[in-house]
Amino acid sequence: MQSQARALFSRNINLIDLQRVSQIDKSFNPIGEETNLSTLPPSLAIVIHVFHLDQFKNILKKVTRLGVNFDAFVTCSNPYIWPEVQKLSEEFSNLVDVKLTENRGRNFGPWLIEFHEQLQKYEYFVHLHTKKSAHVRPRLSDDWSARSMAFIENKAVFDRAINILRRQPDVGLIFVDCGDLFRQINSYWNANYDAAVMLVKTLGLGSLLPRNQKVIYPMGGMFLARTSSLKELLDHRWTPEMFPIEKGQLDGTTQHAIERLVGWIPKEKGMSICVYKPSADTFYVN
Repeated sequence: MQSQARALFSRNINLIDLQRVSQIDKSFNPIGEETNLSTLPPSLAIVIHVFHLDQFKNILKKVTRLGVNFDAFVTCSNPYIWPEVQKLSEEFSNLVDVKLTENRGRNFGPWLIEFHEQLQKYEYFVHLHTKKSAHVRPRLSDDWSARSMAFIENKAVFDRAINILRRQPDVGLIFVDCGDLFRQINSYWNANYDAAVMLVKTLGLGSLLPRNQKVIYPMGGMFLARTSSLKELLDHRWTPEMFPIEKGQLDGTTQHAIERLVGWIPKEKGMSICVYKPSADTFYVN
């Protein structure tokens, strides 16, 4: 069956490999011809949080060669590189805003504080950031960052991702599978459980989270979302004080809880999430 899947995908990139995580059974669902995304008016926003300049240059190259219309939003929490970030951001053809922010909330706090209202004008949005992880060995840090951005690595893959959202209205979130880079324990709430429970109540979702529940979420915090799937996050009025002062925390913060909730909220609302596996060049819908 796996060889059949590879053969089908080599002939038609518009087939989604549907797989429930709890089972191996697969079926194929054609979603039609590709849409020329470069001719559509922007209903796509790309929001980028910047802390490391070299990574921002890398992201800039990747998104500008996607050949799609999008509006760009940029936040920067590193004042030492702020002038260069401003200048580089002008290379976006549709730059909406670029802001210097407090260094709170890592890659989530700045855009939730600054752009949560503006992003709701778009049907879809992408979140990227200049990820570097000092707490892991350098090779793993580089691999993690590159893997997280695999869905914007080339135009063909990104077009497939957008077309999944356009033709599969139940899919709320798409991100890259990074689970094999880490121990299985990272797929659970862990020290983030209490913060997640508090946020769920604050956001009005009202459900109790099973403490030992496995969570499928974008490890590394980069994703493509149907904006309505994360409406509760975007409706909230976030402030810097809601996020801890940056001390290099590894877990247990508001931003770590949000990272997991990005995967949990669409599922709680009855939507599916879609995981891209670069090694198989395949999208799996859960």
